[in-house]
Amino acid sequence: MYNLEETFPKIVTARASVAQGQYEHALEIYSELLDIVNPDDESVPYLYVEYSNALIKNANDYFMEEVAKIAESRGFNLLDRQNIEDDLESAWNLLEISKSAFTILRDDQQLATTHFLLGEISLLNNRYTEAIHDYTEAINTYLKIYDEASIELVDVYLSMASSYEFSEDFDMAVFYCKKTINVYKRAEEASVDPADKENLGGLISELLEKIKSLEVKKTLSEDVRMAETEEKIGEVEDNVVIDINTCKRRINKS
Repeated sequence: MYNLEETFPKIVTARASVAQGQYEHALEIYSELLDIVNPDDESVPYLYVEYSNALIKNANDYFMEEVAKIAESRGFNLLDRQNIEDDLESAWNLLEISKSAFTILRDDQQLATTHFLLGEISLLNNRYTEAIHDYTEAINTYLKIYDEASIELVDVYLSMASSYEFSEDFDMAVFYCKKTINVYKRAEEASVDPADKENLGGLISELLEKIKSLEVKKTLSEDVRMAETEEKIGEVEDNVVIDINTCKRRINKS
């Protein structure tokens, strides 16, 4: 893996800004670095991935704020939304370039991360089937390096669960929640830090509650589908009765 810190010391500040949720500041730094780097330099695909990650996180924050504004009957700026959508399109294009580069370089760690980020863009754009495809590619690539209960897979498991939940495939959403719980349990058992253990225990409890919520959603969804099916059957039966009566009238007339 390419060591970006040696070539671009400022990237440490950019990463710290991302970790603190200061995405705009991070994006300024990444933009500066991309402006000065040779497009053919071997560092470029690695920079693209980090820059795209910041763009995606910034977009996610924007959409969360937009949802809150709509819920509170507040307006939002259409130009800002267009800028965010343009950012996501840029991130997608950069990640596609990176994906090709990492495939050639056989850098599975970065290739998996690239697939994960492509999935994140699809998830933000409500393209759940595409998101699941890229998350699956990410998981399969990560599993070349780690086992399935490694902490490195937590984010992709959680995003996969969200994609299946929004697709109303609640069984698969539960499946990936359970996979995440297994990761947290292993980390909890391995940790010697009481605060860390407490934090992981809390995350496990949250996911167990999430599973209960998903099971309720599944039941409600099945009830709705059953009601819709019964309604359609009723409509068919009504039509059959009408058709039979029509035939009878025709017979009587003849």
